[in-house]
Amino acid sequence: MNKFTIIPTLACIWCASGLIALDFSTLIPSALSPYLNAVHDPVKLSTKASLLSIAPIVHVLGAMFVKNYKLWSPMKGGDTFVRLQTMAWTIYAAALALSILEISQICLTCKPGYLTAFALMLLISNSLLISSVQKSGKLQASVNLSEVVTIVMGITGVLYAVLNSHPLVQSESDTMFEGTELPFCEKPYQFSENIAQLPSAILHLPYVPFVLLLIYVHKPQWITTGPEQIQILVGMFIFQWWTAIGHVVPNPRKLFVQEISIVLSLVVLRAFINSMRGSKIGLPVFIKMLVLTLSSYSIFGLMPTIIGLAIIYTICLSIMFNSRCNPESSSSFKNMVRSAMPDLTDRAKVVIGITLIISIIALVLEVNLCTVLLQYNATISWHAPFDLFFWQGFWPLIQLATISKPGSFWRKKKKIN
Repeated sequence: MNKFTIIPTLACIWCASGLIALDFSTLIPSALSPYLNAVHDPVKLSTKASLLSIAPIVHVLGAMFVKNYKLWSPMKGGDTFVRLQTMAWTIYAAALALSILEISQICLTCKPGYLTAFALMLLISNSLLISSVQKSGKLQASVNLSEVVTIVMGITGVLYAVLNSHPLVQSESDTMFEGTELPFCEKPYQFSENIAQLPSAILHLPYVPFVLLLIYVHKPQWITTGPEQIQILVGMFIFQWWTAIGHVVPNPRKLFVQEISIVLSLVVLRAFINSMRGSKIGLPVFIKMLVLTLSSYSIFGLMPTIIGLAIIYTICLSIMFNSRCNPESSSSFKNMVRSAMPDLTDRAKVVIGITLIISIIALVLEVNLCTVLLQYNATISWHAPFDLFFWQGFWPLIQLATISKPGSFWRKKKKIN
């Protein structure tokens, strides 16, 4: 830290501390609360304005006095510089948006706790920007656009999730941590006094992973063994138990069942894809997929995320692997889909695809016709058909394909050069 950055840093810490002190005078009342409340509005206005002005001032001064620092230099300056700038300006944009909303008389930071969040957002964004000033260089960054998008989507998803819990923003039906929150077409406690949705919980249990793990331990010659195979079997065993718990408790969102399930599903799908091809999905690509999926779930919801990202991931992975392994191959959509998992037989893809489509159709019909179905007969678990096809149909097929031997129904026979 030099004389150029020390003043903005101290100003940032001082102003953020002032906003947090104002917020804590309401959160944790003390003898100082009356004095802080007396100067609340002028201090809040001046400190917020100061925090919002630090980033533009540092940016302009950096361009004037720091070598190689430019006002506009997309994807230039080195990897660290690009990442810091991306995170800094994304968080800053979110804080600026909150301030604009307050100008239109929607006082989001009037809710206790949100003024502290606003202060921390600008403290972090300003700190990242100040840090990036010393990291600027002439080098062209190797960071690609997908990594920048991942950073932006990740930050946006977190901020959206936090903001969505605000009383002025959330919908009346959003009871994330309160009461019973079971978004499935099955009347809670219809079949058991202790288990919220007994039929669905039973259909989630890992019967197939348990049996396949017992077989895998003995490693018979008719199965394929390896790190991907064990990842899928163990992952599915944990995955299905965890989602079953989501039907046992009255509010699975308290345990973040959906979010953790997304992580587990991507772990399993990554292992499945890796088991069906020579080129593997590395950790950096997997982290990008994870961030994008969780962010999309936070912003758009579960169904749009499943459908939209399934298409996007298939296309992107196919293009990536095609460029590595078969540059001269046709770029048609059919060939791109096939290239995602070249070792998987065409008939296996058809069977797995049909099972997944049936599961999605069952879920879409359940979601859209739930009111009508419950009026017709509320004693039936209308969520059970989806659970049956998805958890005891689609996922077992994935596991069977993974442990299958080359030349079987599921896996192509290896070509001998």
